[in-house]
Amino acid sequence: MADTIASGRFTDADGFKTVVSNLVRPSEIPGSLEAMRLGNRLHDSGVTDVSFEVKQGGNEIRPGVFTGEKTDLNVMARDAAGRVHGWQFKDMTGPESSPIAGKSVQRMIPRGEMETQLARLQEKYDTKGVQFVIRTPDGVIFVPRDGKFMPEVAP
Repeated sequence: MADTIASGRFTDADGFKTVVSNLVRPSEIPGSLEAMRLGNRLHDSGVTDVSFEVKQGGNEIRPGVFTGEKTDLNVMARDAAGRVHGWQFKDMTGPESSPIAGKSVQRMIPRGEMETQLARLQEKYDTKGVQFVIRTPDGVIFVPRDGKFMPEVAP
């Protein structure tokens, strides 16, 4: 984290000061760390239009389309083609885990129930375009199955 802050690469990025300020609260450190890691991965891959802690309406995501009042993104980035990508990190293991994926990732469950939950997440992708990346001790699950975590970078 110190290297990212000292590098200055995000000094002028919207919301980065909030990420740094959040480091004073121990409960916010994991989220700030993940946001910085993703910001660095994006920057290193050539995506340099990166914003952090986008939590309100009024951010233009494409001409004439703005984020809503309930927007809650930890990282938002615009790729070389002008497409906007957003990420929100949730810890699915703690007592305050996200209702987005439900109890399916909070505990070991039967395979049939996991398939039901993944089908529900697939519906979210099909109707809302929200992609899910679930990191487990055994690997990563993408919904949709052919999903990508990082945006494409133009050659």
